[in-house]
Parts: sequence; C-alpha cells; structure tokens
Amino acid sequence: MRNELSERRAKRKAECRRLEGLRALNSVLRFGLELAALYGLGRFGYSLGGSALTKLVWLLALPGAMVLAWGAFIAPKARIKPPIAVRLGLELFVFGAASYAFAATYAASLGWGFLVVSVLSSWLNAASANI
Repeated sequence: MRNELSERRAKRKAECRRLEGLRALNSVLRFGLELAALYGLGRFGYSLGGSALTKLVWLLALPGAMVLAWGAFIAPKARIKPPIAVRLGLELFVFGAASYAFAATYAASLGWGFLVVSVLSSWLNAASANI
C-alpha cells in the first residue's frame, strides 16, 4: 500500500514538472506574441496616416492602447483582475486586432498564422490558470 502511494506521488511530481515546463515555454511564446502584436499594430497605424504627423499619431496610438489594456487587465501583475473568461476575451480581441494588422499590412496568411498561434497560447494560458 505504501509503495503504491509513493509511486503515485512520484508520477504526480513528474506531471507537475512537465506542466511547469510547458507553462514556462508558453510564457516565452506569449512575450514574443505581445512584442509582435505591438509591432503589427504600430506598422498598421503608420499605414493609416496620410501626413507625417498623422502617421506618427497612429503609430503611437494603436500600440499605446494595447499597452494600456494589456497592463491594466491581462498582464500577470495587472491591477484589475477580471474573471478568466473576460481576460481571455480581451486577449483574443488584442491578438485579433494584431492579426488583422498583419493581414492588412503584409499578407493574409501571416495574419491567420498569428491568430492561430495566439489563440492556442491564450487557451493554454487560461487552461493552466485553472489547474
């Protein structure tokens, strides 16, 4: 009986270590996605402007709005902690906007690819938060 219990504990510890590794890998991926989203929104904002001043305003406004929303609601150390479903919805909105920005300024396939990777990462992050 004791032997079975110790085996179960060892298996559980191994599973937890694998899960922690997956969480760490997803955190690195999410950071890269955040930086890419900032770039994509900035590039899209730049393409919206006609004059140099409006290009600059849009270049700063779109990524700035993302930074404010991310920092306030989505980041791990966010001041406001909404429920998981709300946070996931905000993440998908931000990543969806960045996906559209990539599709509009580069290629539709880049936008779709970014959307798929970001949705999977957001889903994994939300699922691991409940464990």
